[in-house]
Amino acid sequence: MKTKLIITDDVDYSEPEESGILRFSNIQWWVNSSKLEGYEFGDVEVQCVPVDSLREWLHMHLGIRIERIIYV
Repeated sequence: MKTKLIITDDVDYSEPEESGILRFSNIQWWVNSSKLEGYEFGDVEVQCVPVDSLREWLHMHLGIRIERIIYV
C-alpha cells in the first residue's frame, strides 16, 4: 500500500495520526528533506505553496515514486 502525503505550510500535530498518511510541511522540508526518502506515494495533496526545492523534488519523482500530485 502506498502512503498518502499531505503537505502544508506549518507543522500541524493537532490532527490525529492516520494509518497510511504522512503529514509534512515546508518547514520540515527545510530542516530535514531526507525524511521523505524511502516512501512511495499514491496521492500527494499540496495544501500550500511549496518552496521551490520541494516542488522540484515532487515533480522529479512524479511517475516514479509519486502517482499523482493534487494542488488544493
